[in-house]
Amino acid sequence: MMSRTMATRAGVIQPEEGYDDWGPKRHYRRMIWRTFSDLLKGQTASSRSLLLPSLGGAEIDVALCNGFRQTNMIVVDKNPAVAAHLRRKFPHLFRCYGDWLWKVSPRVVKDVTVGWGERDSIVDVANLDLCNVIAAPLMREVHTFVSFVEPRFVAVTILR
Repeated sequence: MMSRTMATRAGVIQPEEGYDDWGPKRHYRRMIWRTFSDLLKGQTASSRSLLLPSLGGAEIDVALCNGFRQTNMIVVDKNPAVAAHLRRKFPHLFRCYGDWLWKVSPRVVKDVTVGWGERDSIVDVANLDLCNVIAAPLMREVHTFVSFVEPRFVAVTILR
């Protein structure tokens, strides 16, 4: 279990020294994307993924190392400035939204069906690193996302 002094800066909840270089979080990221890769049985290159990455985009790098492609990635960050930064750093992302996950869920469905066409699932894998405590607002956000987007596999990160 990860336990660390948390800090909130500019609306970002993270360990005081940040997430990108924090060993347990790095290991956790690798474990999640390796598990997704195993679940997809070698189909990562064609799989659609949705993630809520850290400010530096470390999670995008891990997903890429596990065979997922930028052109099939949807990135969501509640902060439009972070989303704009990630869009510049990873210019081939399918979409990058700067808004709350529950607000963009209907747009994800629309953009995916228009951009990629119909398929069994809108998103194959989703890593929802919500950095929040288990409470009604978190459960509503996950429920709204899953109800609209219907991902095949979902990982949800919460605080305790």
